[in-house]
Amino acid sequence: MGGGGAAGGPGAELTLRRVGGRVLVNGSVDLTTVSVDRADFQLKISFPGRVTETNGDIDSGTVSWTFTPGEVGDVTALVAYDDPNTPSAANWTLGLGAVVGAAALAVVVIARRTRNPPLSPPVR
Repeated sequence: MGGGGAAGGPGAELTLRRVGGRVLVNGSVDLTTVSVDRADFQLKISFPGRVTETNGDIDSGTVSWTFTPGEVGDVTALVAYDDPNTPSAANWTLGLGAVVGAAALAVVVIARRTRNPPLSPPVR
């Protein structure tokens, strides 16, 4: 994301990068050319996952950063969340249990079909 103004003016740069079940947010806000007494700057981002690390303030899944005019401020956050396309541990457990149960049933059925019939006493 680019900031406003002409070259050398205030600007912001944010990057979001996904690594597995985590999203890493990095960036900076350059306010070195903004007069110290002219404005207040704040950035807020709401995340759908759990914020595990940040250099901002966390409030109910929203991270906010307050920047000082005349300085460069850093933005970092690490957010963990489940991939909606990945089956949950419960689904994996149930699926594995169904596969094991089906395999056990198949073994029992095959064993009964191939079992030798019981010997009957000879007829006299």
